[in-house]
Amino acid sequence: MRTFLLFVIYIFLCSNTYAQRIFENADKDNFPYSKWTSEELLKSNTAKEVDYLSDIEKDIIWYANLVRINPKLFTETVLEEYVVANDLHKSKYVKSLRRTLKYQKELSIFQPNKKLYDLALAHAKWSGNKGSIGHQKFNQRSDKSGFDFFRENCQYGYNNALDIFMDLLIDIDISDLGHRENFLSSDVQYIGVSMHVHKKYDFNCVIDFGG
Repeated sequence: MRTFLLFVIYIFLCSNTYAQRIFENADKDNFPYSKWTSEELLKSNTAKEVDYLSDIEKDIIWYANLVRINPKLFTETVLEEYVVANDLHKSKYVKSLRRTLKYQKELSIFQPNKKLYDLALAHAKWSGNKGSIGHQKFNQRSDKSGFDFFRENCQYGYNNALDIFMDLLIDIDISDLGHRENFLSSDVQYIGVSMHVHKKYDFNCVIDFGG
């Protein structure tokens, strides 16, 4: 019963009818989006017309593209606002992210890919139904993807785009910063994002990358 209720809540949150996208609500007259040009905001919104993605999934791709097209501005705006809102000033992981983005070069934007989405969805469903975490059968998904480079991020517990993305980008307590590196890799240019309810953590999100 609890899993069913979570699924209903998830559908409610992701529905195009009820949920308004962060991108569409971005206040371009005020911080942080006032610092971005309309061209940058539109360019980064590559998932806007993709009908198989939920609004949350689209916005995760949007955030990922923002940090790739202008790392410095992302640090000064989206990251700064998030750090203040969540009192992360003293986090060594935030400090290391700032250092990384200071020297990060502009990257190509992610393009949504249906094959990667299907692979991410299958793993999100499997993990959610089992109540498990991790990258089980990663090599099988890599082979099925057809890409030379295949990477994957998994996140548990959040049900909104900004928290999901920032949790993975900051990568607190992840010693190799693997999630962050995946978002900032020049080896991958395609992305699939899928959310599903999770038996233990309420929600889980799987992001698969290909290049």
